[in-house]
Amino acid sequence: GHTLAICESGDIFAWGKNNLGQLGPSGPAGFSNTPVLVTGFPAGLDIKQTDAGSGDHNLALGCDGTVWAWGNNDFRQLGTGSAAAFNSAPQQVLG
Repeated sequence: GHTLAICESGDIFAWGKNNLGQLGPSGPAGFSNTPVLVTGFPAGLDIKQTDAGSGDHNLALGCDGTVWAWGNNDFRQLGTGSAAAFNSAPQQVLG
């Protein structure tokens, strides 16, 4: 229901369904048919890879080896230790 793209700059853009925070904290409620910049990563963090997981959640791999997740968390698939149903802001995966 949504798509992610990563630019050479490391910025991530998302579009499509946003009922569970899939587009990040700056995404509009409901959906967006135009790309929205995913915000909420720590300053200076460079992202080298991203993936839209099944179940309306997302993962991003930082150049420093950290993993970040946001979106649907109904089965705790974000791996952040949070029990919230979803999280629109990227959170570091525990590990």
